[in-house]
Amino acid sequence: MLHRIIIAAIVLTLAAALAGSYSSSGGAAPKPGFLPGTWIGKGVIAGTVTDGPMTTHFDGGVTFTLKISKTLRASGSGTWRMNMLGSEDGPSDYAVDSTMNGTAPIRLAGSSTTPTFSGTQQIVGEIRSGSMKTPISMTRPLNGTLKIGRAGKCLVRGVTVVQRGVTLTWSAQLKGSGKCNA
Repeated sequence: MLHRIIIAAIVLTLAAALAGSYSSSGGAAPKPGFLPGTWIGKGVIAGTVTDGPMTTHFDGGVTFTLKISKTLRASGSGTWRMNMLGSEDGPSDYAVDSTMNGTAPIRLAGSSTTPTFSGTQQIVGEIRSGSMKTPISMTRPLNGTLKIGRAGKCLVRGVTVVQRGVTLTWSAQLKGSGKCNA
């Protein structure tokens, strides 16, 4: 009798352990990502930032080719273009306004669920105050992650925060997939 109780306890313990492992692995939804292949992407940069009396409007675009390997590693390249137009309310004698344009070749890396981009943005432009004009030319690092919002078999979309108030809304389609909405 004691032997049967011990065997029953072992069976119940194993059953509970197996049930626990199924529920913990089956309950988590997989993270959305790109399937293996070559993806052609594009995006729009837009937003407004107000800092004190200065308001800057951002617009621009991104194009990229992202390759996802069979091991789900990401690689690729693209271009980044961002325009910045700033202005300050005030009398035209001393109010400040600016026009700047940033461009960069970008590299893509990371994984199918967390693709990253990086590059060095070349920024050129001009800051004006009254009759004074000051040219601007500088570089700054450009780094980010393509945050995936929805991933289908042939179309992936997302929104990436570039900086407070400025977003990159992007999409990528699997090369050769024809008309795609999934």
